[in-house]
Amino acid sequence: MANFNIWVLASSVTLLYFIGLVIYRLYFHPLSKFPGPKLAAVTSWYEAYHDLKGSGGQFMYRLNKLHKTYVRLSPDEIHISDTTWVDTLLVSSAQGTRDKYVPAANQAGTPQGVFGTSAHNTHRRRRAALSPLFSRSCAAGAEGLIYDKFDLLLRQIDAQIARDGYIEMRTVFLAFATDVVSKYCLGRSFGLLEDETKGKEWHDSIRALAKTIPYARQFNWIIPLSQKIPISFMRVVAPDMARVAAMHHDMEAQASQAVKEHEQEEKNSVGISFHRNPTDKFAIFRALLQHHGLPPPEKRFNRISHEAVTLMAAGGETTSSTLMMAVYFILADKQNILPRLREEVESLMSRGSSRPSVADLERLPWLTAVIKETLRVSTLTARLTRVAPDEALQYNDWVLPAGTAVSMTLREISFDPEIFPSPMAFRPERWLPSNPNLDKCNRYLVAFGRGSRMCLGINLAHAELYIALATLFRHRDFELHDTVRERDVDFSRDFFVGETSASAKGVRVKYAKLSV
Repeated sequence: MANFNIWVLASSVTLLYFIGLVIYRLYFHPLSKFPGPKLAAVTSWYEAYHDLKGSGGQFMYRLNKLHKTYVRLSPDEIHISDTTWVDTLLVSSAQGTRDKYVPAANQAGTPQGVFGTSAHNTHRRRRAALSPLFSRSCAAGAEGLIYDKFDLLLRQIDAQIARDGYIEMRTVFLAFATDVVSKYCLGRSFGLLEDETKGKEWHDSIRALAKTIPYARQFNWIIPLSQKIPISFMRVVAPDMARVAAMHHDMEAQASQAVKEHEQEEKNSVGISFHRNPTDKFAIFRALLQHHGLPPPEKRFNRISHEAVTLMAAGGETTSSTLMMAVYFILADKQNILPRLREEVESLMSRGSSRPSVADLERLPWLTAVIKETLRVSTLTARLTRVAPDEALQYNDWVLPAGTAVSMTLREISFDPEIFPSPMAFRPERWLPSNPNLDKCNRYLVAFGRGSRMCLGINLAHAELYIALATLFRHRDFELHDTVRERDVDFSRDFFVGETSASAKGVRVKYAKLSV
């Protein structure tokens, strides 16, 4: 009887707590006056339901239907849909302090890396240690590496088309971009372009990581837990999570080896310095281990491994997705886009072996316009959530209290018809000097983010995009093969990066004829 009474008391207290919490969130919470669904104000399960149903990543569509300006989309988060307000939310360190909302920071399972760092000052310190490795000069020094990898890419394209009659571009572009970033950061290429099976396995691993994002967004403990479970068991019960965990373990092993080598170097020599050669062995780890601005706890192998996981996954995925889209849109409007592109590229690459610098390629207006328009249409689907810890933010007549989680979706900016008329249309001419609104277009090109957390790898990504698109269409003449925009190209799911439909076959191409 006593035990029964205890259970009744515990249940009553729990029920009263949740009733009180609901009342507080609806009527007394600092955000209670902001418009939004009552259910969303009460519980984050509102988002979870829409994000996890069906094939996943669907909450962004629900969010689009909820508001025209702002909405309370969870008990603690406000979302604003107003392009001009991005200059208030996503600011540089000199303009204000912006923490990353903790649940958003933890969704990739790398809380100790730059991407997963919540606190503004900690992020700034960690980013400063990595930034020199991704400077414009370092990226320029990798041009030869990018050209070499693209030569391997062309060979794989030739081999697969000769065998199958076509090739799916996202997988092969992912192999290319990952081989570049692995050589650039670790001094050792993954060799995906030289082994088609490994390339497909890596593609499956990245797709597995993407699929976990909607779940990790709602349950931040999923990825950390998966790393503590034996891989052999995970492969049986949750193969997608096993691939993600294996990636973490691999980077931890390399980071541990880098720490050992660094400690040995310190014992054997005096005053060693890192010259930021991006193709050195363990370049990313050496950059961190030898950076004087990081305290010893920040140089532990299981901390710096998080940086490598982020760069290996994001550095390949975002670039490959952008290149895939570029190929589709160029070939979908081949007669209007391609002749002008080839004419420009020929002016720099008159010989088949020509390897112009990225700086020279950036001076080609049509190539630049094609790349910018591709970046616009391939902008991340995720909303970026920030917290101004010490500052109340103003939106029209509304005051957002200090410490409020506030988000914006970059893709909404990229498809804002007030900035980019007919936003669903692929129009490179928007980015030509003849466009009277060019300055506004450039101001709101946010594919790499904005502010203090802007994409770290922007210079390397630019180099890959320019070299890949100039070289690909200089040497080969393609046409699309059984590719449907709605099925294979347009994003229909939010896995932080955009994901096509579950039935997608990918952007597939075949040769129209070989260039002579």
